[in-house]
Amino acid sequence: QPIEVTVERVSGTFVPSMADGCFSVAFSTEILGAGRAVLRHQRVGDRMRPFGMRGTKLVSDLFADAKLTELAKRETWLLEVDGAIVWVLGLRSADVFRVGKHDQEYVRFIYKNNN
Repeated sequence: QPIEVTVERVSGTFVPSMADGCFSVAFSTEILGAGRAVLRHQRVGDRMRPFGMRGTKLVSDLFADAKLTELAKRETWLLEVDGAIVWVLGLRSADVFRVGKHDQEYVRFIYKNNN
């Protein structure tokens, strides 16, 4: 099933309310210099470092915490950038490519869930 993700470069100071971490996320403009970005589904053993959390967490544990059905788990998309999972669309963003408090530009991704 097709998904819709809008990517926009934003000028100005980042306001946390502009990104909920689930359906809209903000990243430093450093993400634009990444070598490879891929939208994909979960693989066994996938880990990420969720924003605001120390250490890493299994994506399967994020799914369990969110009480996703097996179908929802299979249909959930992950954004991987240069080998690191930076966003589980609709659930959680990672602490990678964090927008700095003095950054005057950032990149915002907005996911429209068509379900």
